[in-house]
Amino acid sequence: MKKRFAAPRRMSPSAGLLITSMADVFMILLVFMLKSYSTSLSTLTASAATRLPLAISETPVKDAIKIEVSRGQILVDQKRAVTLDGFTTARGPGAIREGVSRLLAAERSRGEGPATGSALVLLADEKAPYDTLAPIFTAAAETGFVDVQLVVVRRE
Repeated sequence: MKKRFAAPRRMSPSAGLLITSMADVFMILLVFMLKSYSTSLSTLTASAATRLPLAISETPVKDAIKIEVSRGQILVDQKRAVTLDGFTTARGPGAIREGVSRLLAAERSRGEGPATGSALVLLADEKAPYDTLAPIFTAAAETGFVDVQLVVVRRE
């Protein structure tokens, strides 16, 4: 005699528990991933005039005062320090140092946020010559900012 219909198997009570536990694990992973994604500082953006160099870097960007060097200007936390003409100024490198020093000192005197530390984030155009960057490093050291981080675009 052939069995046509087998009796339905009952699901054990522990099977439902495994699905609940699995859902809890996935929820914890989801929350962890969203939390770590939202706290990253990769939201640092350069202006359209600045083209950052490509490099291989694993160092995360710090929360610090941002200095941006483009072909036409130098900005310290979005405030114009010096107007440039093709990465140079008619008044020479001393004008770059004075302009950047003035704004860095003003940021330091405010004493809030990233200005309290000694870190700077420098976003320099890939074609910016060292003659333009050297006065910025000097101004940073004179005003107490000794930890300068150069920002690059990560090569994948």
